[in-house]
Amino acid sequence: MKRILSVIIAALMIVAFSATVVRVSGVDSFEPDNSFTEYSTMTVTTSLQNQSRSIEPADDNDYIRFYAYGGEKYVFYTESSIDTYGYLYNSSQNELAHDDDSGTDRNFRIEYTFTSSGDYFLMVKGYSIITQGPYTLYYYYESVGVDSFEPDNSFAECSTMSVATSLQSQSRSIDPAGDNDYIRFYAYGGNKYIFYTESSIDTYGHLYDPNKNELTHDDDSGTDQNFRIEYVIASSGDYFLQVRGYLSSTQGPYTLCYNYFEADVTPPTVRVDIDPKRPDVTQVVTFTVVVHDNDGGSGIANATLYIDGNPVQTWTTAGTHTYISGPYSQGRHTYYVEAFDNYNNRKTDPPEGNREFWVSTQQLLQPTYLWGVLAIGTVIIVLGIVVPGVVIPVMTTRRKKQR
Repeated sequence: MKRILSVIIAALMIVAFSATVVRVSGVDSFEPDNSFTEYSTMTVTTSLQNQSRSIEPADDNDYIRFYAYGGEKYVFYTESSIDTYGYLYNSSQNELAHDDDSGTDRNFRIEYTFTSSGDYFLMVKGYSIITQGPYTLYYYYESVGVDSFEPDNSFAECSTMSVATSLQSQSRSIDPAGDNDYIRFYAYGGNKYIFYTESSIDTYGHLYDPNKNELTHDDDSGTDQNFRIEYVIASSGDYFLQVRGYLSSTQGPYTLCYNYFEADVTPPTVRVDIDPKRPDVTQVVTFTVVVHDNDGGSGIANATLYIDGNPVQTWTTAGTHTYISGPYSQGRHTYYVEAFDNYNNRKTDPPEGNREFWVSTQQLLQPTYLWGVLAIGTVIIVLGIVVPGVVIPVMTTRRKKQR
């Protein structure tokens, strides 16, 4: 009996020791990362990297947050002896993709191209609720925004572009992070040059003269977090545009757009009218603004309507525009419109000062007169009645006696 008991105790000790060994061998230093709120993190680059992790205990879920650049293809997969399953989520925790066995053996593999930059989540779990064991997570991204203009990382090894009056573009990228793109171009003096990017990254632009002295720079004057530079070149020659990311970690593709406007010294035409001309305190007022640039001009940049000295509406296209507002308080009010073309030529209506309109307390009634003539004896009576309004005093005249 004692011998049997000793065997049982020894067996239990072996089982406990084995379980301890298995648990130690699968230690996951990234725990706890079991939900969207207690996730671990990873930094994904173009270089293949990995993390040693484990599904432990059974039915464990590992949530990993990472930053992704829009337009780039990201690859995630595991290598292990267990059956893994992977899910990809956006920052709103909406599923983007999932996979079971596209990798080696029974491991998942996800390849996904993100449309916009931001934080995303990868979730790794076992295929079944009893799946348990260690795994290695591998990850990297492939830059699909290949920049064929590289190397152009300095003034000395710049790429080139030919700027015309028609809008043109080049597909480029800030890759790797910290990349700088230098582009040389020829500019004609007196013309306005425009450069901007379209992308999901934060770009920064610098403009340099032929001696490499900075003329201007910009961060976010374009759409989203893209730069936009508009500059009138003083004299003809070779100039440089530098495009970089706002941060040293900024990375991703962008489209560079560029063109120029020939010298334009003629201001646009602009006119503003109102209806009604003399409103009362119960009526709204319609302001009609007509703005056009001259033939062959640089185009309308903006037209702004001012009422009582305050800007109330801005339009950025030529044409006929309307603005409706009111009613207005009794008394005098002012208005004018100011327009600029893309060469910063200015025109206002009226040419100086303001136009004005007066608001009355009530609608002015147009009098209607009813006239009547009554002859009584030698007296002719002319009756004038105002409807609506006030009765006009009666006028009388006497007939001359017949001789």
